[in-house]
Amino acid sequence: MSGATKGPWHVNDKIRDELYVEYKGGFICDMQCSDTEKQEAEVRANARLIAAAPELLAALQFIVNCAEPGEDAVLDVDGYNLACAAIAKATGGRQ
Repeated sequence: MSGATKGPWHVNDKIRDELYVEYKGGFICDMQCSDTEKQEAEVRANARLIAAAPELLAALQFIVNCAEPGEDAVLDVDGYNLACAAIAKATGGRQ
């Protein structure tokens, strides 16, 4: 990611009531878990999405680099797998 902290990033949820989005050398952000289950699920989903940012960007860049404007481009297996892995990380393994 140009100008941003290099990935991969991951969610650390081992601390009670807080989630941290971290990378190998430090942390990106921290998030407070809410009181209700619904709000906590939303915070966790947001943390996963933040942690997936480097992979989401790489997947999109790959897709864009495979396609020329105005042409019918077919996505190859590597691009498909890269996009699926980023989606799975952002959604906790669900598509």
